[in-house]
Amino acid sequence: MGFLKQTVKQLIEQDRSSSLRSSEKVLLPPQNTIKATKMKITDLFKQGFNTGALIGLILFAIIGLLPSSFLGGILGLKIAGVFSSMALLTRIFSAIGMVVGILAAGVFFVAVVSLIVGLCSSFKPRTDDSKDSLILIK
Repeated sequence: MGFLKQTVKQLIEQDRSSSLRSSEKVLLPPQNTIKATKMKITDLFKQGFNTGALIGLILFAIIGLLPSSFLGGILGLKIAGVFSSMALLTRIFSAIGMVVGILAAGVFFVAVVSLIVGLCSSFKPRTDDSKDSLILIK
């Protein structure tokens, strides 16, 4: 540690005494810039919630998009069969059913996964050697 302080002092003295050009000068970082911060439980939950929303959206795109549009379209056709037998109305009900199915499945995937990941991210492992492995951050 003493060697580092001496080296920094020598660099500062060389910088003051020498006539170097401005592009060759050694730039030192300002002191006391690194601060240790503790994350609150709300910060951890928000970070986990956002990560979970992204994971839920990806899972929905991979797993839930096609089945939800298929089931929504079938539901729209069933509703259109009850009310009318016109071709245009059947297509409109089918399209509305597909959109509603996709939106419902998307909201479900994103909400459930983000809540699960958000709640799991608010847990922290204990630092002492006790039997309980997880505690809530306070």
